[in-house]
Amino acid sequence: MSIYTWIGIGIFAFFTLLPLKSAKNLSKWDIIGIVITMVTLVVIIIAHIFYSFNLWIGIAVLFILAILLDKKTYTKKMIVIYACMFIVIGGVVYWLLGDLFGKTDSDIVLEHLIENPETTSLYFAKEGEVHISHNDEEVRPLASVVKIMVALEYAFQVEEGKVDPATIIDLDDLNVYYIPQTDGGAHEAWIESLETEQPMLQEVAKGMIKFSSNANTEYLMDLLGLDAINNRMEELNIENHEEVYPIVGGLAISSYLKEQENLSNKDLINRLNEMSMEEYRSLAIEVSQQLKFKQFAVTDASKISMDIQRIWSDRLIGASAATYGNILSSVSNNEFSPSVTNTLRDILEWPLVHESNQQKFHHIGKKGGSTAFILNQTIYVETKNGERMEMVIMLDDLSMLQSLTLQKNIDFFLFKLIEDEEYLETVNQKLS
Repeated sequence: MSIYTWIGIGIFAFFTLLPLKSAKNLSKWDIIGIVITMVTLVVIIIAHIFYSFNLWIGIAVLFILAILLDKKTYTKKMIVIYACMFIVIGGVVYWLLGDLFGKTDSDIVLEHLIENPETTSLYFAKEGEVHISHNDEEVRPLASVVKIMVALEYAFQVEEGKVDPATIIDLDDLNVYYIPQTDGGAHEAWIESLETEQPMLQEVAKGMIKFSSNANTEYLMDLLGLDAINNRMEELNIENHEEVYPIVGGLAISSYLKEQENLSNKDLINRLNEMSMEEYRSLAIEVSQQLKFKQFAVTDASKISMDIQRIWSDRLIGASAATYGNILSSVSNNEFSPSVTNTLRDILEWPLVHESNQQKFHHIGKKGGSTAFILNQTIYVETKNGERMEMVIMLDDLSMLQSLTLQKNIDFFLFKLIEDEEYLETVNQKLS
């Protein structure tokens, strides 16, 4: 939390406790109300610090609590006033959030693509023929989709004997890259899923894709070598793809600069905005190495403001939807060697653990990527009828409400493209 947030909390707590100065004049109800309010405030602070609980929701809770604890609320006049107020507020909220809480609707995604061509891309190919190419050559931030590229290099190095998938990995070597409250609990969820505290390297690669562990990704980037990953893209003629650099190192840059240069939040934002991409990548590599050797650690990710997260999100490694559509096609159509293909399928085809997918598909691979401002998804499938399809959707510059609504509907939209040829043609026509 920022210093201004703490000041606001302090002022709220001060005025909440101020009546206790004249405790003799307070009723038992008043004292109970003060205690309940302060306990609620402490719970909200703890929930925000340790579980990233939204402070705006906390403020709403305190507001409602203040109404409920006020004796005046229970007069006829106030009950009517508050009832009318909540009906109006409820109507506005429903109007704003109707798409979020309503039924799943593929057209919500389609409408967003139509209305926001400058920030969206969609690639869809079937049996080697591209059916939809909506701004698919535009380079946009990949977020965790870039982990497919790391998996690709890993598969090649397994084939070349440079890395052994059966190598036992010390979790401490991974955890140095873990920054709590920055990956939606992905790394912790992966660790909880393990059957042993000594996972093999192959399990680390799987955790990078299925759980989207950033720590696993950073470890593999270091193990495989950034130069090797970037050179592989050149070797495979992968175009419209920016240079790969450490994603955790990039996320930690703001905390690192703040500590090293003692910058205010405003100065830090200016420093990051003025930084060239070349300097940014170099600094991300430096910070990643500092994390590796425990020379630096991010102690409080909650101090990374939304403004700084936006800079990080915008500077993430970029590529086009068509680029990743072609990579997925190479996997789905077995265009790599059998060894590379088998390794990639073992990592990417985690959705086949679900019986519903087993009933529909021979193969299905999937990797998404998101930040507070980005929502991306990549999927390839081979149906029971032998049809092969690849799709990539990339959505950038999202508001919080847009992100939540689209997250709910994006998979429904993509699978409708797979299963409904008429809808596929409708989408193609509307985006043409």
